[in-house]
Amino acid sequence: MLELFGYLDASYGMALPLHPIFLVVDHNADSRLLLTKPILRRFPGAIMQECETMEASLAALQRTSVDAIVSHRVIGYDGATTVQMFRRVNSHVPIVMVSGIDRAREAYAAGANVFVNFDAWLTMGAVVEQILRERATPEAAAEPVA
Repeated sequence: MLELFGYLDASYGMALPLHPIFLVVDHNADSRLLLTKPILRRFPGAIMQECETMEASLAALQRTSVDAIVSHRVIGYDGATTVQMFRRVNSHVPIVMVSGIDRAREAYAAGANVFVNFDAWLTMGAVVEQILRERATPEAAAEPVA
């Protein structure tokens, strides 16, 4: 079997990107570090595009094809508005919305794929891996795009 774009996971039988690109958004550098470290443990070859402002985040999303977005805090915007703005630029990219307060309902209503409480930052690598796996399943590829 020829593998061009990533590694083949024998337990799932599907390829994940070898060098995925993740957009991690948080105005606080220390919080961004906590969110990126578990992702880099799970995806050592990942390219991390870190942004602290909405303007920089939207510009990065417009010029780069990212595999997933992890969004925590952006000054001047609530989490739901941030997710909605990302969705306007890219309607298909998986989005993980993070908050220290339970905002799951708002996250899903805004278009996030997953909500994670910030206290669970250590699980971010597994969360991102799971959404990429779900996206790579043959069933997901066969679904019509709205």
